Amino acid sequence: MREFFGYCFSWACCPLVEATCCADHEHCCPSALPVCDTIAGRCLPDKGVWEGSQPWAAKFPATRAWARSGVAGAVLGAAADAGADAGAVRAEA
Repeated sequence: MREFFGYCFSWACCPLVEATCCADHEHCCPSALPVCDTIAGRCLPDKGVWEGSQPWAAKFPATRAWARSGVAGAVLGAAADAGADAGAVRAEA
């Protein structure tokens, strides 16, 4: 990703569950093949073992996700509660 003098200025996500992040910060390997061969671009089961290896996976840029807690969550929760109350009033009328 974006690195400057050893400091990372962006985050990336790996599409694999419980993956190993590779030293290039742009690829990852599955937990069953935890060794990144950065020269060959492959995931290995053990250092120097090519049998059963596979190509590494590319990470994708992380995006900001808004949590349901806090101010945004309170506003969304209040709107949902108001809608539920309005529905209850209409049902009674």
